[in-house]
Amino acid sequence: MSETVLITSDLNNNGGTPGVEERIDWSDLYNSFKVNFQLNTSYEISFTATYTDQYKDAFNMLKMKRYIYYHGQFYTIQQLENGFDEYGLPTMQVTANALLIDKMKNVRIDPKQPTEDNPDTSGNSSSDSGDSGDPQPGVVVKRTDEQQTYSLQNRLDQFFNNNDQGIKYELHGNFPNVAVDCTGSLYEWLGQNLSLFGAYYVPYNYVLKIYDIDSLSHPTDKQFRYLNNVTSINFQSDGNDMYNDFDVYGGKMEKDITTAGSGGTGNGVTEPVNGNWEPVMQNAASLVGENLSANDIANINNRIRIESSGREDVVNNWDSNAAAGHPSKGLLQFIDSTFNYYCRPPYTNIMKGLDQLIAMMNIPNWRQQISGSGGWSPHGAPIGYYSSTIKQCLGMAVSVCWRRFIYKRSTLWGATGRWLPDKRLS
Repeated sequence: MSETVLITSDLNNNGGTPGVEERIDWSDLYNSFKVNFQLNTSYEISFTATYTDQYKDAFNMLKMKRYIYYHGQFYTIQQLENGFDEYGLPTMQVTANALLIDKMKNVRIDPKQPTEDNPDTSGNSSSDSGDSGDPQPGVVVKRTDEQQTYSLQNRLDQFFNNNDQGIKYELHGNFPNVAVDCTGSLYEWLGQNLSLFGAYYVPYNYVLKIYDIDSLSHPTDKQFRYLNNVTSINFQSDGNDMYNDFDVYGGKMEKDITTAGSGGTGNGVTEPVNGNWEPVMQNAASLVGENLSANDIANINNRIRIESSGREDVVNNWDSNAAAGHPSKGLLQFIDSTFNYYCRPPYTNIMKGLDQLIAMMNIPNWRQQISGSGGWSPHGAPIGYYSSTIKQCLGMAVSVCWRRFIYKRSTLWGATGRWLPDKRLS
């Protein structure tokens, strides 16, 4: 770690006193500074600062949403955790994301809401049958083979044109046309749809740089050698995205099923049934749009067993977190600051198992993060800050389509230093 890292007085809402900068203690950076870059997922830095007389001004400037300057880029502070070192000096654990992440969450395309002057109507009001025009139970089958496709530039322009965040984008490479809509925040849209274009994004201050794989990968002319220019090597293999069988369907059809009742949010289960948390897991998954496999359920049950033995009211009053004044709590043993970072309104009660499960599913790569037999430490930018009640069924049409299988190829860091996605060397 040889780079200078500065804390600035600027805020991501343009508040604060502009132009004030303080350097972070180099010894703190040498001992704790980490860079976590994962394509299309996470672009964050973290470190632990210590309060000393020489660097007290920098320490006191560490506030939520202030900017950190590192290697030519600005990062926005997202997490702060107070503590003390072995000498009793106050410490602050800091996690900051690329500033563009917050900006992209503020750029949204939401469906137009009906008003009294512009109501949302459907059906034929002049029907001779005399019915009310409300959807009736039944099935309508229609062809969906021909879909409108769009270029990546067209889709991005829907978000970026006349945006109020002052951000822009660059395209590097060639991308196919894809049938995809533009809804929600730009950040969520990229996470859900960018891979369909075979694209990868890299934030650079106010510019979103998007590459195809040929434009992204490049030779570094460096060799990484253990105990020469790297201190540790970690190779990981992940078979979750590998497929051996593929089913191809021709002439796909879409079936619209109109239900007769008034649906709800999820299955409504908020407490375990005879000690079984699976119904609550399924409720949380339905609320946030997740689909749980048998392995997912077993994985969550294992994490619940390790953390709380299935008790949503348990508070850990004996470990280092408790000694620092922020004990871990509840079903998955979040501390308050971490839970508040990942929870999604209105599910904000840390002592409710359902709320903790929803917060867990708001963590990027949560399946990997909760796996294993040891403790866990949630990290990464939340998938979304907005209400989880958006996944509702209000007696409207539910679309059912054949599943589409997409071949995914895992790639590794090359021994000669060729940068490729999905795997990384640390």
